[in-house]
Amino acid sequence: MFYECYNKLGEKIGWARSKGEAEEKIRHANLMLDLEQMKDPIKFAERVERTQQKQEKERKGEGVALLVGGIMVIVMLVACAISM
Repeated sequence: MFYECYNKLGEKIGWARSKGEAEEKIRHANLMLDLEQMKDPIKFAERVERTQQKQEKERKGEGVALLVGGIMVIVMLVACAISM
């Protein structure tokens, strides 16, 4: 079984083969984020902002996909009803 790993900002950091490996990857990634934040807070703030913008775009894309999927289902139901 594989686990997707995300850091505390929500950025995907990779895959792990076990739960323990996933926890270790996440712990390491979050430690690196903390070090980056202490080293250069301005750069870290910019990274947080970019990540948030990326997540907003993904959510908008998911909404569009759901809308298109819903329309397709309705069209298929209407087509089935007409063909009967």
